[in-house]
Amino acid sequence: MDDTSIALTESEVKELLFKKLKNRDQLRRWCKTFLDVDLSDCIVSRFSTSTPLDMVWDIYNFCATSTPDTSPLTTIYVAGRASQKTLSCAVLQILLPLYSYFKKFATKKYIKDYLKDQPKISKTIFVINQKEIEVEILPITEASVQGPHQPAVSIDELSSLAPNKLAAYPSISGIPIYTEDQKPWVQFGISSRKGRYTIIETEYEQKDKTGTIFKFWTVLENTQKCPDKISGVEDYSYYVNINENKAITADEFLSLDNNEQGKYERVNAKKGCFQCPMKVVCGGDAKKQTSNCRSLKPIQATITEFKKSDYEWFLSQKMSLQPSSEDLVYPKFSKEIFEKTPREMYAIFTGRDPNLEISEDDLIREMIKHNVKKYAGVDHGYTHPFAIVIIYEDAVGNIYIMKVHEQSGLEPPEVVEVVQKLKNKYQFTHVYPDTASPAINKMLSKIIRVGDDFNKSPSDGIALIRQKMCPNYGPTKLYGLKGNCDTLINNFVKYHFAYDSGGKLTDKVVKEFDDSHDALSYAAQNRWNKGKPIVNDSAAAVQSAQDHFNPKPENEQTYQEKVKKQYDNWLSQQIRQSTQEQGGSTGIKTSKSKSHFWDID
Repeated sequence: MDDTSIALTESEVKELLFKKLKNRDQLRRWCKTFLDVDLSDCIVSRFSTSTPLDMVWDIYNFCATSTPDTSPLTTIYVAGRASQKTLSCAVLQILLPLYSYFKKFATKKYIKDYLKDQPKISKTIFVINQKEIEVEILPITEASVQGPHQPAVSIDELSSLAPNKLAAYPSISGIPIYTEDQKPWVQFGISSRKGRYTIIETEYEQKDKTGTIFKFWTVLENTQKCPDKISGVEDYSYYVNINENKAITADEFLSLDNNEQGKYERVNAKKGCFQCPMKVVCGGDAKKQTSNCRSLKPIQATITEFKKSDYEWFLSQKMSLQPSSEDLVYPKFSKEIFEKTPREMYAIFTGRDPNLEISEDDLIREMIKHNVKKYAGVDHGYTHPFAIVIIYEDAVGNIYIMKVHEQSGLEPPEVVEVVQKLKNKYQFTHVYPDTASPAINKMLSKIIRVGDDFNKSPSDGIALIRQKMCPNYGPTKLYGLKGNCDTLINNFVKYHFAYDSGGKLTDKVVKEFDDSHDALSYAAQNRWNKGKPIVNDSAAAVQSAQDHFNPKPENEQTYQEKVKKQYDNWLSQQIRQSTQEQGGSTGIKTSKSKSHFWDID
């Protein structure tokens, strides 16, 4: 029998209220007795490292047992939606004690006797053993977080902080202090996963540097054990690819080459699991549930939710496995597809592998030798970075981002100096800057041709970049030189749409993570549409962003024929132009029959 269901006497209740809890079972009883809360307590998913009860116990036990020699603790918990995230945080805020479930808690029998006065959401004061303990609930603003100093700080829904709160977030680090008896402070937060631009993802990227601990749980921790009538009882192993939602048998796995096998992991489940819609994300894990927590939902409810959900959304919002892309401007951008080494870029440009690694300088020399178009886009800034994106474009419209440079605090003459230095190396002939700084653009015009007479439009730039990133047919036409495009890649994975006051996604982009992107956008608007109307469907993109990234199927042979014809026409044109120029051109040779051919070796 679950001992938390055993009724306690009045004296036992009073003793339990301020008793130092020794284990998770006592903690669970405390929560059920005083808060009527039952937290799930069993790790189920193979991707999980914690549970709601584990979170509460870890933080409570740290505070209860730490000594002056103990190091401070910063921990962030990441959990799926509707899996007791906020409830767990609230329990801790009361138990330590600390939150706005406070009034109900503080007026309960046995507890109200310890109040100094009427509880308030902003501040409540307890008197315990003749010592006052203050509990403050603060909005995240610059003013509020710079004043108080407390040994325990908790933050709920880190990934949903509004822009004005994001600015104040770094100041939270100044709140935690050691206790009066020199015990270490504790700071903890909890959140589901949203876009890569959120605080939760930034903290995760920097965890090795900051020492912040991350722990995870999924929707399966809050789901009842899968019954035998669904899973069956016969043991069965199969292989799953969690990224692509694929499951294959052992025989099918053995037929794959080594590279393909590396995309799969083996799961030990039951035979019925292989027929379940959740066979990949669950992989038999739901059979591991041992908790009798009354708030667990039936497995069939979780399966139904999975079937109704977008798979990528489920991985992010229910399994906590990856950031969400639902509000990103470029949700299907792939760094692996975009980023290329000099050798890989040379092969794309020429259609043949050089059979050895080449340097950036070798690549630049070859591409310039074969008359690529060379230009750059510029986004001006001072407190925000000045950004320049250098672009080469070939005859079939492939875009090669050769260099991205961002730098803050540049004075106008320094901007000109940076552009001149990059021009010397990459030999671009035109620059397309932000039109908002005509004085700087005039200075630039003394060293390079400047095109700044256009009506810039973020939505037009986005539409053009999308068309290159994922054309209507064939592979991408947008590539970046590895190691030279980090800030642009960062923009692509974090540039996002804004939400309105009601939490609904809009078609307005947030002016953040956009410096290099805007520089690329200005060049795109000047060079890529060739005077044709730009199809701008950013509003529709919010409703169905994936439509932009599902290329229409086309026969591969037809596509290759188009590319070959386009490339052949370009070569013929270059030969004609070169032979008409005085002195000829490097690379043009004449055969014995007096015809001309292009030597690209």
